Amino acid sequence: ASGNYSVTYTGAKFTITKADGSLTAPTAVSDLIYSGKAQALISAGSSTTGTIQYSLDGTTYGTDLPTGTDAKEYTVYYKSVGDKNHNDVAAASLKVTIAPKSVTVTAEDKTKVEGEADPELTAKVEGLIGTDKVAYTLSRDKGETVGEYTITAYGDAAQGNYAVTFVGAKLTITAKPKPSGDVNGDGVVNIADVVALSKAIIAGSTDQKYDINGDGSINAKDITALVALIANL
Repeated sequence: ASGNYSVTYTGAKFTITKADGSLTAPTAVSDLIYSGKAQALISAGSSTTGTIQYSLDGTTYGTDLPTGTDAKEYTVYYKSVGDKNHNDVAAASLKVTIAPKSVTVTAEDKTKVEGEADPELTAKVEGLIGTDKVAYTLSRDKGETVGEYTITAYGDAAQGNYAVTFVGAKLTITAKPKPSGDVNGDGVVNIADVVALSKAIIAGSTDQKYDINGDGSINAKDITALVALIANL
């Protein structure tokens, strides 16, 4: 009752709405290189208005920091799920890269005697992890005469988790050893060598290639030894 009036009182609602949420964004981990193991892709973000969650597909979120193993670029999504007094913070993303690991394929030097079959070409591979492999091919320059030939190692430089460097080598072809008693150097031992040896003895040669019997002297005994050698061929 209030003078000339009879007053009726009706209540209302006082609403407090949620405040906008906020967060400090996570940061990408830099200088990541393939190691064969899972590695954290980011350093954690933070929020005083909720809980930060992470995802690698933009659909499935969780509070664990996302990890990656293979060498490639990853997209990491993050958002804040607000508490009872704050709104969610919409999802955002950042890029993180795990770089391929360096591997070196080094061809190994080889030798052979002129006219023989080539030895197997091989290479040393450095930098691989565990049982991982990289593909490569080895070949050599053509030629069969005495000299040095380049051995080339080659293949794809980018191979999954590895960045491959190739290093070449050389194949050395040496001359056939002269047969014992081949004093004239024609590659065979026969009567022509006896003639050459006789002339060397007459000329008083001291060249040790004429010392057939190995006694340190060059004389008629060497002719006898050479004739016996030819007879036994």
